[in-house]
Amino acid sequence: MTMIPLYAQLLILFLIAVSSARVFFIRQTRLDSLVLFIPLSALLLFIEAVAWGYSINEIILTNLVFFAILVNYKSFFRFCNHLLIDTYSITFTIFSSVLLLLAITTAIIFIIFKPVYFDNTKLQIKSETKYLSGTFSTGFSESEKLFSSKNLALTVFYPDQNQQNYQNDYAVLFIPDKRANFSAYEPFLKLLAKSGFKVYAGDFGFSTVPSKSKININFIKRYSLNMNSRKDGIKYFSSDSNNFYLDVYAKEYEVLSRIADKSEPVTKKLIIVADESPALCASRITDTARPVLMFHNIALLSEYKTPGFGFIQQADPLSAKVLFNLSKDKTGYSPSYVVMKIKSAINAYEKAQFTDLSEETK
Repeated sequence: MTMIPLYAQLLILFLIAVSSARVFFIRQTRLDSLVLFIPLSALLLFIEAVAWGYSINEIILTNLVFFAILVNYKSFFRFCNHLLIDTYSITFTIFSSVLLLLAITTAIIFIIFKPVYFDNTKLQIKSETKYLSGTFSTGFSESEKLFSSKNLALTVFYPDQNQQNYQNDYAVLFIPDKRANFSAYEPFLKLLAKSGFKVYAGDFGFSTVPSKSKININFIKRYSLNMNSRKDGIKYFSSDSNNFYLDVYAKEYEVLSRIADKSEPVTKKLIIVADESPALCASRITDTARPVLMFHNIALLSEYKTPGFGFIQQADPLSAKVLFNLSKDKTGYSPSYVVMKIKSAINAYEKAQFTDLSEETK
């Protein structure tokens, strides 16, 4: 999880605020060049949403940018026609003042609800991200072509060699719910690595999902999926018209298993961890590179309050407040609890295996 999206959002608000405040400090005849900050803020918002996803923050910013365009479109056309200004109308001054106040208020809200940052160094873990190209039929690999489409963002989290829990005997395979941004799961994935697991987290986005639409922009498709599934919730994915998502999830896990199999020793056991909708694909996973020891559905855990959306009490506190009325959690209790439950399940399995072995040797 990175703080760059927050910085980008604050930069957008800064541009809107400066452009709106020009009515107070421009007193001489000149081109109204500061109006260019408004289309620039719209461009930055689009880039930020494509790069890091679309959440409540981006919805607020979209409305604010749209309002800024409505207030400033005449000024923009005047600038394009090289017309000079010497004063602003009372109406424009009032709307610009309102826009300035909204930008400042929004910035304060974003800072109050900023994500809880889990620092790799403090956790004594490391992470590496690679971008792979391919399909289910051809396989996925790193492409040397600069502008080739990247279908899979593979992030591997693992403990630092100096960590006390350095490397246990298990590798975790994780695919995020299509309704959530990958960053929403990073607190959990990092705490798994801190506990000694090597985690293979694959974000395929919507590149593997069959679609008739020519628009292949992840945040637009994710927003559409959230709107379409809002009424039926988890039942949406098991319906006859939408259960293809389960086949997609299953194939994605199989791809991750082959990637992990190439990197891990034969003694390493694979565990699949899934959130709400990916958990429905368990019975469809049939072609893993090596046997999967355990399939763990974290959505069944009572302390995980936001199934299908990730650990947003840490990663996206404003969305947690708006969507679930949950407060920001700086302690990381929820992801820590889920990690503890996974470790408990493994310990119970190992104990049962040891008991069976003891019975056989009698």
